[in-house]
Amino acid sequence: MLKNTVLQTKEVWKGYREESGAFHWVLKKINLELMEGEFASILGEPAGGKSTLLRILGFLELPDRGKLYFQGRLVGEIGDKEMEYMRTDKVWSVNSQLPLQTPPRDLAAVLLDKPAHLLKPNSGNSLLEQIRHFNSMGITVVMATRNPAIASYATSIYKLSEGETVKLNGNARYSTT
Repeated sequence: MLKNTVLQTKEVWKGYREESGAFHWVLKKINLELMEGEFASILGEPAGGKSTLLRILGFLELPDRGKLYFQGRLVGEIGDKEMEYMRTDKVWSVNSQLPLQTPPRDLAAVLLDKPAHLLKPNSGNSLLEQIRHFNSMGITVVMATRNPAIASYATSIYKLSEGETVKLNGNARYSTT
């Protein structure tokens, strides 16, 4: 079965002005293609751009350069009303827990920012079990972490270093197959 692309970045750059006045690129030429039902981890150091990348993927920030696509549509060409619908019903940015055991049928992706303290395997009611449940239903999950052990729960691991991503191979503990 062919899987569709849910979120895609093409040459995405994002920068910020520091207190000193110097400009710093936190993301540089990010190219990601996240597929339907993928469980991906963005692994990187503190202040390395993981949260910024998730905010862009969740339509909360726009890149300074490059393009973001959602289900094949260029995000910059989507109107405000539809963009709000996408933020609330299509792509969830989650910081503590998933609100429902059964996701809405329109939900395409869940973005988790630094969930290390929330992932407790074998606890019966853990966020990890909810993530696996959502992912088994074909929902794309993207998780940002600095912890390699947490990142290894994903089926795809991307290392974010010096503003750029590299896809790492293997060592994932969890598989949807």
